[in-house]
Amino acid sequence: MKKFLACGLITVLLSASVLRADTNTPTPNAEPPAIVLRALLEMGDEISFSLSEPSGENSRWVTPGGVYAGWTVGAYDAKTKTLTLEKDGETQHLRLASASELDGEAGTAEARAEAEEIFRLINFEKMMREMMAKQKEAMLQMQRQAMEQSGEPVDERMLEIQASAFDEINNLMDWNAMANDMIDIYAETFTAGELKGISDFYATPAGQAVISKTPEVQQRTMEVIMPRMMEVMPAVQQKTAELMQQYQAEKAAAQEQATQQQ
Repeated sequence: MKKFLACGLITVLLSASVLRADTNTPTPNAEPPAIVLRALLEMGDEISFSLSEPSGENSRWVTPGGVYAGWTVGAYDAKTKTLTLEKDGETQHLRLASASELDGEAGTAEARAEAEEIFRLINFEKMMREMMAKQKEAMLQMQRQAMEQSGEPVDERMLEIQASAFDEINNLMDWNAMANDMIDIYAETFTAGELKGISDFYATPAGQAVISKTPEVQQRTMEVIMPRMMEVMPAVQQKTAELMQQYQAEKAAAQEQATQQQ
């Protein structure tokens, strides 16, 4: 199986967040809801809701105004974490389900199965190889710019060696073994219900877009970050040099004092 998260791994260096509630406060003597609000996902100004049957079957993501099992998704109250559904003049209020409600006594085995589904959907090995290739391009571009700015001739041979090192890492890494390790981490960190909500999202067109475009987003992020890091590097180097001089002076003074006491 293959993964995500970056870095989580991921990752999820993404502007999206899956929110869950720690507790659920049911109404005394109320009938069990026919629909469960498993998770919600916010991406900028857009919000989606993971709805399912109590058993977890037929889970899918729905946006406001969308319909699930004949119920129209209405307003969401972020303060109370309550979603309103409407159908034929009736109103149903759903709160984010707690982990215990979603998972019961399922345990790690079910969570691992859900984690495996996530890694299948994100195609971990393909994604990681693409990320490595994009990171190589960004790093080489940064190195080339640094050489050009220093006034020294661009050392093409050095750039070739660095590119070769990136390629060697990409070729030698056992991505399948890493995926299995990551699946274990996900299964131990998230509940089966949470993982189900995540996998449901990745199965949507929006989720697949996140997966396919993450390497490009990471490369462009590096292209934004690295020039800014290079701008502050001279000040960092100067401060580091001053601290090193201070350290050497303190060390020499301590050694001199120790010698005098002998």
